[in-house]
Amino acid sequence: MSCQNQNTKPEEDLKVDFFEEELNWTSNEPILKIYFESTECGEWGGHEERLTVLKMDAKKYKLEYEKYEVNCDSMVEVFDGFGNLIRPLNTLIYKKEIEVDENEKQAILDFSFDMVNAKFKEEFVSHAEIKLSISNSDSTFYIWKYGGNADCYYKLLKRLKIN
Repeated sequence: MSCQNQNTKPEEDLKVDFFEEELNWTSNEPILKIYFESTECGEWGGHEERLTVLKMDAKKYKLEYEKYEVNCDSMVEVFDGFGNLIRPLNTLIYKKEIEVDENEKQAILDFSFDMVNAKFKEEFVSHAEIKLSISNSDSTFYIWKYGGNADCYYKLLKRLKIN
């Protein structure tokens, strides 16, 4: 005899509804942010890319992607929320907006799992490394990775069909 509902499939029991359950309750916009910074300028950093997930309504989302080019010969002082720092000038060169359907939701969920795995495998890093993060608007979900490779990020871009 079993207490388990026989009408459900095992894969349905394991499904994580990352958007509707874990992220939708937050009232702040954006609901999810993904940040990438490369290493073209060595220890000063490099170009930035930002993916932002916003609510269109209670069950619909859109993703905004921004890519910046970097000029390593032009340093600027910026405030990063904690203090001023010197970094290369970044200029917006590409912007794309897509509606988030089930495929995009799954790609973002898989990316978050990849980030958790990468965080557990993080090694000692030098001064010139990639920066990669994923966070929700109130920072109750925040994973930051410094160093290593950006394979999981490039896999996400490919799955989202962002060139």
